[in-house]
Amino acid sequence: MSIATSGIISNHTPVVYLFYFSQSDTLSAVFRKLDYMITEELALSLSEKGEKHLFFANNLIDYRKEEEFGMYSNGSLYAAVFPYSVLIDAEDSWKPEKEEYDFILSLDKSLIAAPEYIAKTLLPSLPHYRAEKRNMMTITKDDFIKKERDARLKVLRTKSDFLSLFRLYRKTPEMRDGFSAAEDEINMENFMSRPYPFAAVALVENGKTLSGAYLSNEGKRNIMISGVATDPLHRGRGYACSVVSELIDIALNENMVKRLSLWYIEEETGRIYRSLGFRDTGSWIYLKKEE
Repeated sequence: MSIATSGIISNHTPVVYLFYFSQSDTLSAVFRKLDYMITEELALSLSEKGEKHLFFANNLIDYRKEEEFGMYSNGSLYAAVFPYSVLIDAEDSWKPEKEEYDFILSLDKSLIAAPEYIAKTLLPSLPHYRAEKRNMMTITKDDFIKKERDARLKVLRTKSDFLSLFRLYRKTPEMRDGFSAAEDEINMENFMSRPYPFAAVALVENGKTLSGAYLSNEGKRNIMISGVATDPLHRGRGYACSVVSELIDIALNENMVKRLSLWYIEEETGRIYRSLGFRDTGSWIYLKKEE
C-alpha cells in the first residue's frame, strides 16, 4: 500500500498529496480496508525499506502535537494528520461531539480538508479559517472525448524539460509556493524518479513552456491529474485543455490506467473538463488558516 507511504508525504507541497488515499472511497472506507490489509509481513517489508507508514489508526484522545503523521478515529470521525494539514471524514450520520471538536481544534493545522457537509459544520468553530470549495471529477476510457492534438505538445523526460515546467509554476500563483528555485534540484529528482504510470506533458513554443500538467500518483488506481497551469499571459487559448487531453490519452490508452481524477474550483474550468468527458463526483472544502 505504497499509496500511504511515499506519495502522500512531501516536504514541499504536503497539501497537494492529501487525497492520495482514495478518489472513490470515503476515508472511513479506507480505514476499514487498511485494517483488513495490515499484516506483520507488510509492516516488516515497509520497515526494511525505511518507509514511514500511516496504517495504524489511534484514538482521537491519543493525538499529540509533536506527532507529525498519523491516522486517528473514534469510530465515527476519521482523520489523517500531516505536518501542515489534516484530512477529515466521517460517517454520513455524523453529529459532532465535544471530544471531536476539541480534537480538530487542537490540530492547529494550516489546512483542513473535508467533505462539504463536514466543513460547513466545522466552520463556525474555526473563525480564523476561510473556506474554499474544490470539486472532484473523474474520467474513464469510455467517457474520453479526445481533443485534436496540438503539435506543440511535448512529453517531459529531461532535466531541462522539468526545469522549464517549474519555471512556469513559479509564474502561477496557485503553484509557486511548492516550486521555489532553491528547490529545483529536489523537485526535479522527485519528478524524474517517479515510477510508471507517471507522465508529464507541456505545451511548448519557441522553447518556452506555456502550459503543463502531470500525473501525481503511483500505481494504477486513483491517479490524479495535477499541476494544471498556464502562463498568465497565455490564458484563454485552450492550452490547458490540450495538455489535459494529451495526459488523459497517455494515461488511459498507453499506460492502461482505469480511471483518472482531478480537482477544479471555477465552474468555467469544470465546463472545459466536461467537454473532454469528465464527470463530477463530489465536492470538498479546503479550510485554510488565515495568517
